Amino acid sequence: MKKINPIVVFLFIILMSSFAGKDSSESKSGIYLTENDYINHRISYAGADKIMLNKFTAGDNVKIIINGESKKIAKKDIYGFHSSDNNDFRFYKNELYQIVESEKLFVYKNYATTSLQGGKGSIKQEFFYYSLKGNEPLIPLTISNLRKSFSNNLKFQELLDTVKSDEELTYYVTYMQQLKVEYLFKKSQE
Repeated sequence: MKKINPIVVFLFIILMSSFAGKDSSESKSGIYLTENDYINHRISYAGADKIMLNKFTAGDNVKIIINGESKKIAKKDIYGFHSSDNNDFRFYKNELYQIVESEKLFVYKNYATTSLQGGKGSIKQEFFYYSLKGNEPLIPLTISNLRKSFSNNLKFQELLDTVKSDEELTYYVTYMQQLKVEYLFKKSQE
């Protein structure tokens, strides 16, 4: 029977622990102070004990607890948030919008509670928005709004003619791994 070299075992353990450390550090939540931080994936306050976004109360501040000390930052002074499950969000008018696409066109989604017809309860509904750049106002993602925003892009206008509904813009194109609106916009740039 062959003996296992203890040095090889030691190096293997060190190598594996360094990979494990990378995975856990990448999954930390934190704050993007600027759009440039988001683009370059520079997260501030990743080592914080707790980050409270006040997303249910639509508060004006984010509360960060670091080493037992509390710090408040105004949402208007923060670009966005990176969650521990690797999702990115942008603050817009004190609300949090998930960034779904950001390669050519910024696409966001948000959930809102809407009442059912006849007042018989409510449901959580998904709404999509877009912006031309990462720091511009959010616009509801509709065919009509895209036509207005990109009136000079005739190829995009033709591609939008193939879309049957606003909902279809948010369909996921699996082989391209992006939303249909991003796929069409990218195709219009070719």
